[in-house]
Amino acid sequence: MKIEVQIKAKVYDFERTKKKISEIAEFIDEQNKVDYYFSRDSKLDRKELRLRKKGNEKIVTFKMPFFEEGIEKSKEYKFNIDNASDFINLLENLGINVIAMKHKKSLFYKYKDITIQLVSIPELGYFIEIEKKCNKEEEDKAEKEILELSEKLGIHSEQIEKKTYLELLIEKNLNKMEV
Repeated sequence: MKIEVQIKAKVYDFERTKKKISEIAEFIDEQNKVDYYFSRDSKLDRKELRLRKKGNEKIVTFKMPFFEEGIEKSKEYKFNIDNASDFINLLENLGINVIAMKHKKSLFYKYKDITIQLVSIPELGYFIEIEKKCNKEEEDKAEKEILELSEKLGIHSEQIEKKTYLELLIEKNLNKMEV
């Protein structure tokens, strides 16, 4: 099983960051995605069950992320489905409901064997994701390469986000409800 090693950082100047990435990495693709996050209850335990709609593709991902000094590492299980409505109905009948939704527009770049995404999420703002998939024994090397690349792109440690998007969405929605 591959492990995903990544950092996610807040971006304050989208155009400047895009220019820096374009100077060192190859543009690959632009994608729009809608993610639905599910849970049996409102208790958040960092495990994520997600349905992603990307074009005609529907991908279910169960992700178990953990953080070490701002670096997110995840074990993931993924599979495609044909019918999103039936999948959502199945989960709801099992007592598992949608707890958050996210719209994500990503610009994908490739730097050596590292993927860079410049991300716009209307609900949360702009982010950069720098990620590498590797085997367990390559984790330390991947982490080092990602941190070196983030430094090259001018990402400062205080920009690195230590929460998942789901945690940020729930936190934002809770703050909205308190107002």
